[in-house]
Amino acid sequence: MFPKTVVQTCIVHLIRHSMQFASWKEHRAVAAALKPIYQAESAAAARERLEDFDHSPWGQKYPAIAQSWRRNWEHVIAFFAFAPEVRKILYTTNAIESLNAQVRSRRIVGWAMETHLRTELALNALDMALGQRRPAGVIHHSDQGSQYTSLAFGKRCEQAGGEPRWVRSATASTTPCARASSPPWNANCSTAAISRPRPRRAFAVFDFIEGSYNPHRRHSALDYRSPINYERSHSAQADYRSPTPSTETGYVQLQ
Repeated sequence: MFPKTVVQTCIVHLIRHSMQFASWKEHRAVAAALKPIYQAESAAAARERLEDFDHSPWGQKYPAIAQSWRRNWEHVIAFFAFAPEVRKILYTTNAIESLNAQVRSRRIVGWAMETHLRTELALNALDMALGQRRPAGVIHHSDQGSQYTSLAFGKRCEQAGGEPRWVRSATASTTPCARASSPPWNANCSTAAISRPRPRRAFAVFDFIEGSYNPHRRHSALDYRSPINYERSHSAQADYRSPTPSTETGYVQLQ
């Protein structure tokens, strides 16, 4: 699909893979011995540094390291086509992973409640999400429900600079955010809220999302941090346009 794509192996991940062959007490020394390879001035010089490492005491002690670099060599040297200043960005995927952290924080940023499943329900949730994040060039993933494939929803995505994408039918068991939020919702909120009038049910949902799930619900995939705390840990690389809600638990007083 993209014939001009250049694939670059993350050097940091390759070094971590190399450390699997070495004793943990020698990781620092082996990593230092590998540094001249990816810091070389050209691909040809990097190949020479790799051969030097292979014939060094570390290379002789751990021959599998040089072998793993040779197997990935085509993708190791791709970033040598760029200036040294650019290589500092390309040699690792940390910047991409930081951006990905925002995508996978599992934070609920848009939601809506209605007594129907018409398109305006999905539009209300989308407008809330857009108001909180104001994304640019975002891709909206959803199932193939009529709400998401409607002309109105597609037009709203286009107006916001986004692009809708559809996958197979999704359920709470196949959608990560829904899978993560459903158990505590079922246990903590639904039983108490089911008999309340509709406005109070809406308050209960808000209390669960903004008072419990986003600030306090910890996920193993997020190193056992809540969505808000996980995003805060990446705030140095991310620019959030909306204020972050308090992490203090808030309870709506219902009469």
